[in-house]
Amino acid sequence: MPEKRIPANYTEMDLLEAKRFDKKVKENFMPAIVSTVKQIIEDYGVLEGVCVDVGCGTAVFAIELCKHSKLKIFALEKEKAIYEVARMNIEEAGLADRIIPVLGDAHKLPFENEFADFVISRGSYHCWKDKVQVFKEIYRILKKGGTALVGGGFGRYVTALLQLELDKRAI
Repeated sequence: MPEKRIPANYTEMDLLEAKRFDKKVKENFMPAIVSTVKQIIEDYGVLEGVCVDVGCGTAVFAIELCKHSKLKIFALEKEKAIYEVARMNIEEAGLADRIIPVLGDAHKLPFENEFADFVISRGSYHCWKDKVQVFKEIYRILKKGGTALVGGGFGRYVTALLQLELDKRAI
């Protein structure tokens, strides 16, 4: 994805810009999000328990994951405007009882030790200033025997043709 298509500084987004960003994500990446959720459920079998989505953005991924599981998801976002859109999306999806928006920083996760059965971070890695520190935090909050997944990409169910289309649409 070309660098110029990714917002240069999330901290400079106001609520209107965050809503525009959310609209682009929904318009352009839903096939990839659905595909990735399907793959995660198949590969990791994480269908219930506590999940932390680190760097959840506008919570589009958390909402899709919640729809296909019994997970209670804590959707963590650092940037206030994006967090507000995530909160709105969660309410609009009717999932406020299962997805809890959390305003916080991945470098100092606001959760107890061994809190989560599953920790996921999709697409926020490039925003971490101290990657080692964030991995330490993920490990700290992960229950023994839990699963953590950090990465990006569109998953194996996205065909080559759809991949080309998604690349053209990239924000």
